[in-house]
Amino acid sequence: MKKSYCKYCNSASASKIHYQYHKNEYGINPIKDKLFFEALILEINQTGLSWDLVLKKRNHIKLAFENYNLNKISNYNKKNIDCLLSNNKIIRNKKKIIATIYNSKIFIEIIKDNGSFKNWMDKNKSKSLDQWIQLFKKKFKFTGPSVTKEFLVATGYIAGAHDLNCIYYKL
Repeated sequence: MKKSYCKYCNSASASKIHYQYHKNEYGINPIKDKLFFEALILEINQTGLSWDLVLKKRNHIKLAFENYNLNKISNYNKKNIDCLLSNNKIIRNKKKIIATIYNSKIFIEIIKDNGSFKNWMDKNKSKSLDQWIQLFKKKFKFTGPSVTKEFLVATGYIAGAHDLNCIYYKL
């Protein structure tokens, strides 16, 4: 039987980055738009890879994407993409990089129309998982069922981040 993320993060074998993420972020509703964007980008980058790798590269990804400055990212061009593809400290997947740029533009639109990304998420919080998946598929790039579900779990919009007996369980 596979050990749950909660049990792993609270075990002696867990690295500090997993423990800190599990304790301070996982399943917690972000307040800032930048944190929602980061959560989505991390989930997109995790596709086909381990969460451990993503967390280890997290700070480099943040730096490469200019601290998730939506306006700067939305203006990235071929030169920026080529620079990112040559950066061996991040996950160098062209489709994921292009999705990040595209999704930054969608975030800007959503924020403009709703005041914040959180407002938009809260307006949609009563949706079923299938409805969320359809909404994300319609709005964003590289957000299939797994990415969408994990984003919603990570940001506390659906249950599943913590075991019921986890000290960080809040739902």
